[in-house]
Amino acid sequence: MAQCWIWFNSLGFRRHPTADLAQMMSPTAPRRNRDLLWHTYSSQAYGMFHGDLDFYYGGWDGRARVRGIDTKKCPVYMLTGEYDWSSTPELGAATAAKIPGAKFTVMSGLGHFPAAENPRRFVGYLLGAIDHVIESLDDESKEALEA
Repeated sequence: MAQCWIWFNSLGFRRHPTADLAQMMSPTAPRRNRDLLWHTYSSQAYGMFHGDLDFYYGGWDGRARVRGIDTKKCPVYMLTGEYDWSSTPELGAATAAKIPGAKFTVMSGLGHFPAAENPRRFVGYLLGAIDHVIESLDDESKEALEA
């Protein structure tokens, strides 16, 4: 897989992408969690990070299709970390606004990797999203969920 430094530059990376990865995480996340995330991305096979970016830039673009999501059958609750500069709260809010019935929340004190950065802080947001999904389902979908 060939490196494409255009990707890194357009995301704002100034050095090798894993060197700036820590800046996508909340500075209040436990240090050991931030270190583990950095280590995971910097030590994995060369293609892991590039695979993420390849999908981000060319894998699937749903921007023109999100308006068609039926949130009675497929509830949408978008969560974006306060410190995530690659998928900013503003971008998340704009996307959610295109989906009738979608909910959006900025996760205070979290970044791009909320479940790994600070699981205790993240779980409250996750449970809120799960509750919303279950409450939003139509009767037919709720029956299918219980089956």
